[in-house]
Amino acid sequence: MKLNRGNRGLAARFACVLISGMLLCGCGLTNTDVNEKSVSSERATVKEQSKNAKEQKKTEQTSKASESKVTSSGSESSGGLLGDLFGKKQDKEDMNAFETIRFGHYEQDNDTANGAEDIEWLVLKKEADRMLVISRYALDYQKYNVVQNSLSNLQTLDVTWETCDIRGWLNDSFYNTAFTNEEQGKILTVTNTNPDASGFDKSWKKGKGGNDTIDRVFYLSYEEALAYFETDEARRCMPTAYAEAQGVKVREIEDDNTFGCTWELRSPGNHQSDVMRVYYDGHLTYGGASNHLVAVRP
Repeated sequence: MKLNRGNRGLAARFACVLISGMLLCGCGLTNTDVNEKSVSSERATVKEQSKNAKEQKKTEQTSKASESKVTSSGSESSGGLLGDLFGKKQDKEDMNAFETIRFGHYEQDNDTANGAEDIEWLVLKKEADRMLVISRYALDYQKYNVVQNSLSNLQTLDVTWETCDIRGWLNDSFYNTAFTNEEQGKILTVTNTNPDASGFDKSWKKGKGGNDTIDRVFYLSYEEALAYFETDEARRCMPTAYAEAQGVKVREIEDDNTFGCTWELRSPGNHQSDVMRVYYDGHLTYGGASNHLVAVRP
């Protein structure tokens, strides 16, 4: 997703690509705003912990430890927005390499009684008036494409990003649920190119990427996933409690004591009926595009 800073606003692009990919045109936060919020939160924490002056040294040590757990918006956690999700840890070393911002709201802790939570985004790229961002966590569980076949209605399984159902869901249902009218006014539209299946495997039949598309929210392409995440570890992603409750599968990464889930890209796979995915351990793979529920990471 792309955000446009405008004059003073923070611009960001959701790779919903969002980045699976989304384009934000100016989320109304400046870098100064973000820093001030973080500092304010840290000061409040220090003040609360400093009741006894004689324990000041101990408090300072505690405060320093807390700083490593504070996100850009000042929320203390061990893994980001929601902390250690279900006691399972994502590889935080790679996640901490990205600046984070918050924009929009979506149900994440699976407790609708307390309202939707802030969406946290990783900043993948900054430009003069915008930023490319992707959600830190997988936010939902949806089908890339839906095909309803019967004896009288045999639909093709071939699909492109232009024609898939998840593109419509991201730019309608998700877009209208996650962002207020004011926030939507800060989201840019972007023209996405959709390359054919690339050199992942020379034996591939080369699925066609299809036409360029105009999107507000979108998934990353295969090429973008390689460019912005240099390692498998950096691509790993955990779902929110809500997404896991919807059915997202969390798997342990062997010999690493961390966890991850599989999330989708917008690029075609080996056949026209396939789509590229980021596997739970971060490596790139592909699978059937239609009627398969997979984690949504815009």
